[in-house]
Amino acid sequence: MEDTELPNMNEGEELYVRAGEAALLLGVYRDTLLDWDRPYKFPCDGRLAPNGDRLYLRSRVLSYKAELEQMKKAKVARKNEDYYNEDSQISKSPPSTLTCPEKLTLSDARKFLDISFTKMTMLINQGIIPYETNPLDSRVKLVKRSDLEKLLSKNAASQRYS
Repeated sequence: MEDTELPNMNEGEELYVRAGEAALLLGVYRDTLLDWDRPYKFPCDGRLAPNGDRLYLRSRVLSYKAELEQMKKAKVARKNEDYYNEDSQISKSPPSTLTCPEKLTLSDARKFLDISFTKMTMLINQGIIPYETNPLDSRVKLVKRSDLEKLLSKNAASQRYS
């Protein structure tokens, strides 16, 4: 196999890369890169390889990669900021039924009791923990927090005397 050199690949300091290599550098699929070319989000540099493949300036690809990474970091920072702002608003607000609900779903109750899914199912089926269905969604079962606290206090009292 002979080494085929692309014409005009090295003009001065400019290095060109094919679409597949540019896609690898950007961390996207080749088809995605070619889709970006259509709305001029990231058009090729107007050159074609002998096989008809589009060519991109390597420096331009790397600068666009840095720009994409900055956009991702900014997006993550905004999400974190929104999360922490919501968290701080909740902590500043007075206690309400939203922050300390009277009724919990089974999964929240299971976390509250720190028990397994199987153990929770057994307690519900045996009637040890009474429940009612959610009026908004009949698939969801709700448990009173007071019932869970009573169960925890009974458990703690029985462990003390054992």
